[in-house]
Amino acid sequence: MSDLALRSRIIAALADAPHVDVAEIAVECHDGGGVVLRGSVVNLRQRAEAVRTARGVPGVRAVDDQMRTRPVGDEHRTAAETEAAVLDALILDDAVPAYGIDVDVDGGKVTLCGAIDSASQRDAAERIALRVPGVSEVRNRLEGVVTVYANPAGSELWGSTRPSWLREVMSSLVKTLRRW
Repeated sequence: MSDLALRSRIIAALADAPHVDVAEIAVECHDGGGVVLRGSVVNLRQRAEAVRTARGVPGVRAVDDQMRTRPVGDEHRTAAETEAAVLDALILDDAVPAYGIDVDVDGGKVTLCGAIDSASQRDAAERIALRVPGVSEVRNRLEGVVTVYANPAGSELWGSTRPSWLREVMSSLVKTLRRW
């Protein structure tokens, strides 16, 4: 079964669960049965029920509970639904690895935090979040992960330039190791 088909089955099961508000939960499937539940729920009962329900879906091997509990109230509920909608949009778009992105909502303002691999992923995540209904502004605090490689001659480093302080640390480390 594909990850998308499994995701659809889990969402349907969550929608049928009596103490779960599926609009507040984002479901991510990967690795042939691995499931990640994200979002903000109102209480521990809803959280436990969501995990139990997801585990009961045929094809699910493991459930990683990354949900948070939130205060009760209409304002918090709207924020939780927006958070889940942004996470869902990121999960469904292959341009961005959603697993490394955290979403915080304050009114219509969304803050994206976490690690991504490139500037294009950073820009794509912002565009995706802005397309979600209810989102009026995106604060993009995503940071690039620097991948550093020694070239065949071993004399210089290749990698992304963000963040520059990490590039400098890696360069210094490589120089120290060469002297050692």
